Amino acid sequence: MARYSKVLIPLLGIFLFTGRAASSFGAVETFTNPVISDGADPWITYREGYYYLTYTTGSNVQIHRATRLTGTNGIGQAGVIAAFYPPAPFNQDIWAPELHFLRGKTYLYYAADDGNNADHRMFAAESDTTGPTFTFVAKGKVYDPTTDRWAIDGTVLEATNGSLYFIWSGWPGTQDGLQNLYIAPMTDPLTISGPRVLLATPDQPWESWIEEGPEVLQRDGVVFVVYAANLSPPSQPPMARSMARAIAVSPNRSTGPKTGFFITRRSTAGPGGTATSECNLSPGRPTATRASVSRCRQD
Repeated sequence: MARYSKVLIPLLGIFLFTGRAASSFGAVETFTNPVISDGADPWITYREGYYYLTYTTGSNVQIHRATRLTGTNGIGQAGVIAAFYPPAPFNQDIWAPELHFLRGKTYLYYAADDGNNADHRMFAAESDTTGPTFTFVAKGKVYDPTTDRWAIDGTVLEATNGSLYFIWSGWPGTQDGLQNLYIAPMTDPLTISGPRVLLATPDQPWESWIEEGPEVLQRDGVVFVVYAANLSPPSQPPMARSMARAIAVSPNRSTGPKTGFFITRRSTAGPGGTATSECNLSPGRPTATRASVSRCRQD
């Protein structure tokens, strides 16, 4: 879709969730994003005193840096401190970049194609430094060689034992019409080492045929995967862009109801590329690395 503005985690419980509109919490009709006013598929991470922001530009990957998340000197006001231009031919329709600090290096993950959407795949670039500056080198495609198919919105789950897993949105076959979430183990930040396993598939009316934008949160030994569902075509009024909830206790089993917690309501569109944040609002710094529309502040 176009964008605008069985050896897998045997001991981990995975909650897949996304969200229901604010109608249950009062008659709030508008919301102003305190972090960034515009930017599809935003990704923010924090490391050693700096926030780093990237989002979809379509043509490259840009990194912004700031010491604050919000406010006059917040990350939304920061300039570009690094830019990566993927090599041809997969240097078009560059979507949903993410910055990850893994095993002493920094990795950019992004989706790109050669001008044909059916050729969208996940790619990575690597920097030997972990900030505050970066020089990225293209490292090629990140994929399951047994099913090298359409893939976008890849992210990395680093388990508490250090194991790595890649999670992404993909087609089950070679034709558009259904987007599932898949997961696969990694031997290192660049290499998928086993066949993909179906993590979730759209099975609720409000999901339509799309599940995408998976993101990981971990707390108390439980892994949460947040994702976006449904479609909002640019030529039509926004439909419910929501997120879902399920529980997967093993790669082969998924239980629990799916319920959205952010949806389109009146003139306020639901979320697309998802972002969440976990913050420590007492003196100190955030305790997790994902943020977009969070009201996390460091005052």
